Amino acid sequence: MTGPTPAVRRLLALPVSERHSALEALLVTEVDPAAPDIGPRLVELFGRPAEPSGMDTTADLMAYLAAGPLRDLFAEPVVPAPVRRPALWDVVMRSVVQL
Repeated sequence: MTGPTPAVRRLLALPVSERHSALEALLVTEVDPAAPDIGPRLVELFGRPAEPSGMDTTADLMAYLAAGPLRDLFAEPVVPAPVRRPALWDVVMRSVVQL
């Protein structure tokens, strides 16, 4: 298995909040949404299967990529909830109730 393509590495190097504008800049310079060979070009750029159809604008293409082949790049990281340890009062009350 090969690693991420240079385009994906560039996107990953940015905070999630900046990736949409970076993707737009990349698509504007590298891809013509109306080109018949857009699928293979997207695979070359991102290293992921992509079969867009009916993408007339860069905005359409961005929406497709962000919701599909590149969705993992645009997901906000999930921060786990902190583990709540029982307070001393909870421990004391449980022991009293068990008596």
